[in-house]
Amino acid sequence: MVYPFRLVVVALLCGVAHAFAATDTLVVLHTNDFHGYISADGDRAAGLARIAAYFKQERQRNSNVLALDAGDCVSGTPVSTLFQGRPIYEVMTAAGYDASALGNHEFDYGWREILNYRDLADFPLLSANARDPQGQLIADAASVQMDVGPLRVGIIGLTTEDTRRITITAGNEGVSFDGEVSSVRRQVKTLRDEVDLLLLLSHAGHGADSVIAATIDGIDLIVSGHSHTLLKRPQFVRQTAIVRVGAYTSHLGHVSILRDRDTGDVTVEGFAIPAAELPAEDPEVAALVAAWEARVSKLVDVSIGHTERSWNKRDMYTLVEYILQQHAKADAGFYNEGGIRNLLFEGEITARHLWNIEPFGNHLAVVRILGKNVVGQLAWRFKQQGKSIDPERLYTIATNSFVVEDARRETLVGVTESVEIADTLIRDILIDYVRSGAALDTIPTLERRKRQHR
Repeated sequence: MVYPFRLVVVALLCGVAHAFAATDTLVVLHTNDFHGYISADGDRAAGLARIAAYFKQERQRNSNVLALDAGDCVSGTPVSTLFQGRPIYEVMTAAGYDASALGNHEFDYGWREILNYRDLADFPLLSANARDPQGQLIADAASVQMDVGPLRVGIIGLTTEDTRRITITAGNEGVSFDGEVSSVRRQVKTLRDEVDLLLLLSHAGHGADSVIAATIDGIDLIVSGHSHTLLKRPQFVRQTAIVRVGAYTSHLGHVSILRDRDTGDVTVEGFAIPAAELPAEDPEVAALVAAWEARVSKLVDVSIGHTERSWNKRDMYTLVEYILQQHAKADAGFYNEGGIRNLLFEGEITARHLWNIEPFGNHLAVVRILGKNVVGQLAWRFKQQGKSIDPERLYTIATNSFVVEDARRETLVGVTESVEIADTLIRDILIDYVRSGAALDTIPTLERRKRQHR
């Protein structure tokens, strides 16, 4: 009676082994919008050396791993700004990335700089819709196919079609962006029958990604960028999973895609890992990061002031606008939404903090505008601050050079009477103000005004 029992056990075990063998797993590790944060910043930012350590750890556990990024790798830190983004791709290469989308901020130094990024990166930079003045793709390719273990994986890149509107004009003359949905649909049609899994690296934002997932069949996973929001778990729109992990390396994403070999059915599971929970830095990548940071440290790692509070995003705009108003002796200050990139935190303030807050190198601009012509974000800012607008008054507004470019001036502030752009950098104005010893904590922020009126 023992011998037949053994046969049954062996048969059961073979059945279990067959079940496991019928499923292939792809691990996707992903970032988005890390904006030059190759260095760690406490628990707020992991930096790429700790992310590289996790990449290495997972590749030791599983041979089927892809490390991907959804764009906006540059513009946000001194080491990125001073070297026009080039160190970032050298460090990403060392960290072990397999592919990245082009984000809108990859165009901050002009589209031709992307050609240098392509040379520096040993992984493909992808965009199906970004075109140079001659109509050619600016990226390495619209999409790629990669063999990852037994899986054939297609990866498409996408850049927000709003890039021309939200990016500086200089260096990007003649650049165009095809429609997001139509560009992705073309690539899906080409790739879907050729691959086992189809991924989209989308730097188009949450709204666009939801539309793509709702209207285009066949995409298994969208690694989403542009919206700096955190999804702790994948969101599903029909059969497509969407993942996104905030910004500035605050988190790293980990996704497992399971594909049944017999049916082709796909299951997606995932989670976001906070910076504080990532492993210690990979020493080789850490050494490369340190070498680059050493080239900027003397300039930016200098104490210039102190604050008794941590500032929220809304009050940071009030702070910057107040400083510009004081500097220019204007009626008001104004900064565009998205122009302030980080916060001040309780304690010491260094020059690096101000570089991170205003990394773009914008110049001071002063506009004069009649109250009746004030529109857009400027009108909304007046309303937020409880200021009434006299339609016949000529206002002087201190702002930045990005706001007053022809492509967006009338939308953001209105029809102006005059525009003057100074040689002075916004960043230097902020640094000089903090260094002067001015009492930042007494500046009338929106929150303080609310408390005073309770």
